[in-house]
Amino acid sequence: MTLSATSAACPETPDYGQLIQKTSAIIWHWVRF
Repeated sequence: MTLSATSAACPETPDYGQLIQKTSAIIWHWVRF
């Protein structure tokens, strides 16, 4: 999954995209752990 795809899927909600990006980073840390 790429952030670009998420942004393209939800262009009307840029704030949500930023939130998803931060959440994705946190999730990645958890998954890597």
